[in-house]
Amino acid sequence: MPLPRRVLNLSLSDNSDGEVCLHESLRDESGSYICLSHCWGGVTALQTTRSNLQARKLGISRDDVPQTFRDAIFVTQGWAYNISGSTVFASYKMTSRTGRSKPLSCAQSNRNASLTVAATRCQDSTGALFPPFQRTVNSFDGAGVPITVALHVRSPHLDMQVTGSRYPLLERGWFFQERLLSRGVVHFGYDETFWECMTCSDCECQCLDMRGGSILDPPLKSILHWNSTKAPPISQQEVWHRLVGEHTDLSLTYPTDREIAIMGLVGEMRPYSKGLYLRGLWQDSIISDLAWMDSVPAPARSKRGPTWSWCNVDTCCHYLLNSVCAGDVKFLG
Repeated sequence: MPLPRRVLNLSLSDNSDGEVCLHESLRDESGSYICLSHCWGGVTALQTTRSNLQARKLGISRDDVPQTFRDAIFVTQGWAYNISGSTVFASYKMTSRTGRSKPLSCAQSNRNASLTVAATRCQDSTGALFPPFQRTVNSFDGAGVPITVALHVRSPHLDMQVTGSRYPLLERGWFFQERLLSRGVVHFGYDETFWECMTCSDCECQCLDMRGGSILDPPLKSILHWNSTKAPPISQQEVWHRLVGEHTDLSLTYPTDREIAIMGLVGEMRPYSKGLYLRGLWQDSIISDLAWMDSVPAPARSKRGPTWSWCNVDTCCHYLLNSVCAGDVKFLG
């Protein structure tokens, strides 16, 4: 797969200094790489600017790398060397502006990655992917015979509908797109990891599988990556309405990213649409696409986009019943 514009070359971190280096990819350079998704949080992570770009290419000390990145490097090296034994690359963003100025390029990076490592439980880049397990051990004295019982309390599972602040990354608008575009995502939780790909989702204790559910059920991921000659299980219109509803319910550091943060998904939807994309709506389903409602009335942001688009408000938006729209509404021009 084509490499992103800038990646971290992890092959150097076998040396005594434990360094990695920034690599600027050539136009036609390809390779395998793993992406990292994490919350920015209120902490200023290690940044690369024009003034230190050349120094970053020579090497970055592991001690200067935030804990989340450090753990991701460890994970990436272990997986990649066991699979291919080749040089390892990891996705690297130069600044927080990269994804905002080049949303389609960043979306393509997630789409082409071999895997996405998600720091789902971490509030910022200082969090560890491997927190201490919470275990409770009680000792009892039964009739003079010492008995030791080890108890492990199963933590609540990853659930898109009941996340609260327990899994901060799931509340972020940019990660919603990264998660759906990635071929596979490994979520690092509190006591176990969760796996999510195009066809299924599961966890270490297999409780998700026992419940017969998916983190997104029916999984939008499998529909977005649909490549069968058969029609998708739900319509393009329904898929888009679900995407908008879930995306607009998430948080963004910059409210102006409301439409930008979903443009990669727009690209995935184009093959299923016969019309143009019109600032949050599709030409061939424009009647029903116009029938959105905001959950809490809020003033429109006139400078952000057209007043008829959900891109222009900051609250969660949802759609009216398609049957009502199709039967009772006419588009006059």
